[in-house]
Amino acid sequence: VLLTSSAMQGEGKTTVAIALGASFAGAGFRVSLMDFDFVGRGMTRELGADAEPGLADALEGGARDVAAVRTHARGLELVPAGKRDEEHAHRLTVDALRPVVEAARLRSDVVILDTGPIMGSLKVGLLAQLCDAFIVVAARGTPAPLVNAAIQRARESSSGRIAMIFNRAFPQDASTSASLSSLRSRQELND
Repeated sequence: VLLTSSAMQGEGKTTVAIALGASFAGAGFRVSLMDFDFVGRGMTRELGADAEPGLADALEGGARDVAAVRTHARGLELVPAGKRDEEHAHRLTVDALRPVVEAARLRSDVVILDTGPIMGSLKVGLLAQLCDAFIVVAARGTPAPLVNAAIQRARESSSGRIAMIFNRAFPQDASTSASLSSLRSRQELND
């Protein structure tokens, strides 16, 4: 179970999540994409499932399993966000989310959870407790202090591995990146 988030909106986390899912599906894995971004709903919208019931509906009704929608790629399914309810996130708990995530884990080889930005989404901290890896997406131009704060929050909320994707980067950006996390990674590689 992989969780994708970002420091702020518009960094490409949903696009990265869909691309990762399509890549795993292309390699023959059964993949479930789950749109837990009840406000942005980018994954649901991008994959044409706006009218479909989904996670918000199921969680409100206490369902453990949620119907998935087929996507354009073989082996790739989507569990859409469901009805629009911006207050829904305030009523969620880890105990309510766990059976839904576990049901997806049982029917899929890879589960990718998409959420809102980590700095402003209540669900991220809850979902981080249920994932095996937390992927923080940072776009070129995002201020380093904000990226570092997002990575720190991911470390505090997740018991799994933390990964970072530097999105929309130019080749020269990788050699000049100076975020706290990249400096730690360089130091760990040298040790």
